[in-house]
Amino acid sequence: MANVLNKVSKEYRESVNTPDFPESDWVINPDLSAVMGTPSCYWWIDSQVETVQGIVGYDENEEPIYGDVSTTTYSVRLMTTEERAAYDAAHIPTIQFTGKLADGTPAYIYREIPISVNSRTIDFTADTAGSRNFYLRLENSSLMEEPVVVDSLIKSIHVTAASGIFTLVLKAGERIVYSKAYAGDFFEGVALPVNVGESLTCFIAALSDVAYPKVSMQVAQR
Repeated sequence: MANVLNKVSKEYRESVNTPDFPESDWVINPDLSAVMGTPSCYWWIDSQVETVQGIVGYDENEEPIYGDVSTTTYSVRLMTTEERAAYDAAHIPTIQFTGKLADGTPAYIYREIPISVNSRTIDFTADTAGSRNFYLRLENSSLMEEPVVVDSLIKSIHVTAASGIFTLVLKAGERIVYSKAYAGDFFEGVALPVNVGESLTCFIAALSDVAYPKVSMQVAQR
């Protein structure tokens, strides 16, 4: 039994029947310590050929015949920055839909990493040294017309402010979907539905001045 790595596809299999995997196509028991945790598309297999004198056959008197015997050893490393850039330029990945993430979010595989479908970060900010009750504006103006284009789920809310204690009110269309008091930085995982056609608005309500608030929300398709 052995672990094997395909020289072309970088497919890795563990505990296989070694005779079923010819060394012309597979690296037997490769050392992957230098590449663990990295997508296999960015692995690079180096080979080194060594030639030594060895027995290459026997004559009619069954005396050994000596000649050059070549052996090839393989090592697996990460691509260099230049090699990776060349690979990325030549391999534009296609979306491979895989159903859902563990939390139910629709997803696809991008370079072996699960990514939410239509996932985006929406930022609301206010460039103010001190205000109390006010709306925050969308930082990306292109999102003003259509901040949410599909049935969506707000998955997380990250709030930062230089100073002030305030209540954050988040509305989807005319619905209040979130209301909570904050002071300083805060991160919370949530599951807030947003329907087709509803735009997002963000409002600050405070008894004292709030300085430079920013609200980042991760939104993904339901």
